[in-house]
Amino acid sequence: LYLHLVEGVALTDMAVMTFTNKAAEEIATRIAEMTPESELALADTRLMGTFHAVCARILRAEGGRIGLPDRSSISRLISRTPRT
Repeated sequence: LYLHLVEGVALTDMAVMTFTNKAAEEIATRIAEMTPESELALADTRLMGTFHAVCARILRAEGGRIGLPDRSSISRLISRTPRT
């Protein structure tokens, strides 16, 4: 929130990620309370949430570009990931 509220970084230029669902809910609530509705509507909410949720959304939306099947479940994505 500091970058947005103090430094003036637009929500459209940010990815907001946390480690836990509880923290993700808290930050979403704070952003909603402190941001004008018109600006909030422009934010890409796909880039807000836990690290895992945001990455899953990106893989589901863009995975086809790297050869993943569209809308794959996380377990299928993991099973296709090469082990090193």
